Amino acid sequence: MYIDESTLEEGHNPCPKCQAQGKDTAGDNLMYYGEGQGYFCFGSCGLVKCSDEYLDETKVVTKGERSLITSKDTDNLKNKALTPEQVQEIEAKTVTKIPKPYRGVPSEVYEALGVRWEIDGSNVSMYYPITVTEDGNERVVGYKIRKHPKEFYSVGYVGKLGGFLNQSNAVADTLILVSGEVDLASAVYGLELDKYRKSYNVVSSPLGEDSTATMIKLNYDWVNAHKKIVACMDNDVAGEKAFEKIKEVIDADKLFKANLEFNDLNEYLKNGKAEDIAKSIYWSPVPCKTFGIAGSGDIYNEIV
Repeated sequence: MYIDESTLEEGHNPCPKCQAQGKDTAGDNLMYYGEGQGYFCFGSCGLVKCSDEYLDETKVVTKGERSLITSKDTDNLKNKALTPEQVQEIEAKTVTKIPKPYRGVPSEVYEALGVRWEIDGSNVSMYYPITVTEDGNERVVGYKIRKHPKEFYSVGYVGKLGGFLNQSNAVADTLILVSGEVDLASAVYGLELDKYRKSYNVVSSPLGEDSTATMIKLNYDWVNAHKKIVACMDNDVAGEKAFEKIKEVIDADKLFKANLEFNDLNEYLKNGKAEDIAKSIYWSPVPCKTFGIAGSGDIYNEIV
């Protein structure tokens, strides 16, 4: 959970995380120590940020909100975030619907994910929104853009503080981590085709599959609140490298690896097997608890 520190006063403040859980009725759980000095919640939510000096000196990656966020990251957000007027300009030149499925995924799936499209003749560009929550309100601060077939760039802020793509405050039984925007849409579509009842969230790192482990660290409390975590990176060398990093930060008892038939999830659609996506990533992933990975308690003890 990212807090806009410009809204805090030195001393005691309301804790947004506690209040979202119906706690901190007195509005004083969160102690803010000043710019660059971090904050700490004296409630039970675990919200905390170390000082910039401590993070720079130790380079420690820690649990939950004690993370990789520094003043440089917050400055990037402040300086690069799109203004409401810039967002309106992008919305004016883009649309939310496309006339036919893109890479096999229907338009309504992308629309539910907030994706916009710029169409210029045969040129199609996909705009995936990056959002942050400030003062309880979610706003678009940037777009990750894919110009068909595979040219990537961005406008505004696209970085750590936006959280995972498709992340929400809701916690489900299963969290599925996928490797990109099209795979995210493919996973959502494939899971919706499955007729059986499921409890899941599907997310992807905005910075590529190699940064998935970093995004887990930054959002550890939310990730770890899920009972089961399925990593669905691409079925290639880069994907395996990303998975090895994920193994280092997730409790082995919770972690599973997707049982992919193809290189990535979108290839299921290319091969007419969209109905098999749910089986590969939800019903029959491979457990990783036999890999000899430390549990989350051991990881936390090492961190402390």
